[in-house]
Amino acid sequence: MQTGYKITHSITIPANAAQLKVMLYWHDPPASLLSSQTLVNDLDLTVQTPASLTVLPKILDTIPSHVTNTSTEGPDHINNIEQVVINNPLAGAYSIKV
Repeated sequence: MQTGYKITHSITIPANAAQLKVMLYWHDPPASLLSSQTLVNDLDLTVQTPASLTVLPKILDTIPSHVTNTSTEGPDHINNIEQVVINNPLAGAYSIKV
């Protein structure tokens, strides 16, 4: 794949679904020893709802003493696993964008 390349998938969620979870995982090669970042290929996951709301992945606080903190939504530029979680999703078509 090339920089800036985008893939979109569509799924339809039925009425009364309790939760929608979309996960993206990719095998990332090791970064060079002198690199300031460990992630070589920074993919981004978003989900667009039928109401045109864009939902970003859950991200965790990377500070060891904060491991019990609740995750927040936002762009993730340090992990090769990203997950979007939508509780009580509206019925309809969702666009998953990578």
